[in-house]
Formats: sequence, C-alpha cells, structure tokens
Amino acid sequence: MSHKKNTQSKAQQKTYYELLSLMLLKRKFPDIYSDLEYVGGNHTPDLETPNHSIGVEVTCAFKKEHMERQAFFDEYAGKKYSAIPTKVHERLYKCGKVFGNNNETASMLIDNGFYDSRLNNDEQENLVKECISKKIEKLNSNISYSKNDSQELFIFLQENLPFKVIEKIYKFVCHLQLEKSGFNKIYISSKDYSSFYRLYELNPRALDSMLRGPCEHDTTDIIASCRKLVIERLNKNG
Repeated sequence: MSHKKNTQSKAQQKTYYELLSLMLLKRKFPDIYSDLEYVGGNHTPDLETPNHSIGVEVTCAFKKEHMERQAFFDEYAGKKYSAIPTKVHERLYKCGKVFGNNNETASMLIDNGFYDSRLNNDEQENLVKECISKKIEKLNSNISYSKNDSQELFIFLQENLPFKVIEKIYKFVCHLQLEKSGFNKIYISSKDYSSFYRLYELNPRALDSMLRGPCEHDTTDIIASCRKLVIERLNKNG
C-alpha cells in the first residue's frame, strides 16, 4: 500500500471509530448524549456538545499489526468483490472473513480474523492502561484540548476482557486520578459477536465511585451507517 493510501486508510479508520462511539453512546444513553456531535479533524476531543457540557475523546487499544491489517481491509471495504484484484483476495481472506451477497461486497467481522495478531488478557489490559495514561497526560497538558464540563474517554478493545480484568483497570484509573486531573467517565467497548458491542462505564469521579456493565447491543444498523458515513466523507473530501 502506498504512503498516501495508507494515510487515507488510517484517517478513514479513525473517523469510523469516532462515529461508531458517537452512535453507541446515543443508542445507550439518549437522554445524556442527544446533543453530542462529531467534530472530526485534528480537534480534541473528537466528540462534543455545542454548549461544551460534554467532550469525548476516542481511541483504540489495538495491536499495531491489527491496525495495519484493518487499514488494508478498509481500502477495499464496500467494493464489489469482482472489482477487487485477484491477487488481493487471498490477503483479504487472511485479514478476516469476506462475505456479502454472493460474495459481491467485501465486509469483515473484526473478531473473526487476525488470528496471528491476537492479544491475551494481560496484553490487552496493558494496552488499555497505556492508552488511559497517555490520554490523561494529554488532558493535563492543556495543549489544544477543548474545555468541557465533563471530559470523557471512549476506548475500543481489540479483544474482549473478562469482568475481573475490567475491575483491575477501573482500580488503576481511580488510583491514577488521585494524583492527576482526569476523566469524569471512561467507556470501554469491545465487539462480542458479529454485530454485538459490549460496553462498560467507568465513573471514577462519582461520589460512590462506580463501575457499570457490561451491556450488549446489536449494532448491525449502526455499523452499516458508520461505514456509509465514512465513505461519504471520504468522497466529499477526496
């Protein structure tokens, strides 16, 4: 993949997860996030309400190889299978499951591929902690970070984690934010089945300091809408 195409794919992937987090929050908490909007570009945080009551930064705790393969796949997602070069077919199958109407449209179940870049629980836990630490540092640096009444963080996982590991991450966040200003809420989400997303809510700033979840949602319609919006934005900007 050329440098230009790789950059475009990464930007497309970033936009996809930002829009996906927006739609998941609106689906799960419509009363809280009804006014939340996608900001995009280099703006931080990625999602905000117009009155700056809420700002949500979005990130992915993925292995580098996983991100690279996802970016490669996204270059062909949505294209007619017959329009994709034959030499690419084998690599697409290795990236994940290619399916659709009579194999005419390339699409992928993220949790159904990348077997040689999978993470064990310890690796995924460490990636999440690293993401949280970096985002808290960024929040405290005040560099290009828009002020909001409630600063929040949304993290996508590469792998599902058992509840006991989520609890460990929650305790890590509570301890970390004793010393530094941090996020009011942190959402952790992972894809459980082909179209189900599991969502945890970490609320270290609450008076009773709480961890909620998991809740699961069939997001078939959301995923389809996200991909459509990303393609539309790419075509508009390209």
